[in-house]
Amino acid sequence: MNCYKDFWQLTAEALDFALAVTPGSNLDCRQILLDAYLSLECYSEVPIVLKKLARKRVYDSNTFKWIAKNAFISR
Repeated sequence: MNCYKDFWQLTAEALDFALAVTPGSNLDCRQILLDAYLSLECYSEVPIVLKKLARKRVYDSNTFKWIAKNAFISR
């Protein structure tokens, strides 16, 4: 079956789909939008909650690992 896709790949594919089905989309904005995703501000409690979940090992998800690694680079 081997159909695993990581969080970032799914995010990019979802953006590609949205751009394809939205009339008048500027396809040149794809990379700009993906880059902007990495600099989104999160709610102030999110880093604290993620750290608590990581310590308790509540998660078992590649999505969580990706978010924990990448979501707070600019913080």
